[in-house]
Amino acid sequence: MNKNVIGKTGEELSVAYLKSMGHRILECGYRCKLGEIDIISFKDKTLHFIEVKTRSCNKYGAPRDAVTKEKLKHIRNVAEVYLKRIGVGVNTCLPDFDCSIDVIEVMVNHIEGVE
Repeated sequence: MNKNVIGKTGEELSVAYLKSMGHRILECGYRCKLGEIDIISFKDKTLHFIEVKTRSCNKYGAPRDAVTKEKLKHIRNVAEVYLKRIGVGVNTCLPDFDCSIDVIEVMVNHIEGVE
C-alpha cells in the first residue's frame, strides 16, 4: 500500500468512527491558501478541527509524533480561515460553541503478496 492510499484509508476510517460517535461531518479535506485540515466536525457544541495521522507500522514512531508544535500552529491558522469563512471572527460576538484541535491516530496493518 502506498502512502496516499494509507492516508486516504485512515481518513475514511476516521470519518466512520466520528459518525459512530455522533459527530456531524462538516468538511473532509478542507483546503485554503494556507493548507488543509483533514476533517472538520461538530458535536456537543464543539467544532473539531481534526488531523488524521495514519501509519502501517511504528518504525518512525507513533502517528501522533508527526504532529509537531509547528503543525499545530499551521492547523490553527487554517482553522481561523475556516471560522472567518463561516462568519466567526475576532470582531463578532463569541459563538455559542467551542473549538478544538484533535488528532486521530490510525494504525493500518496489511499483508501483501500472500500466496
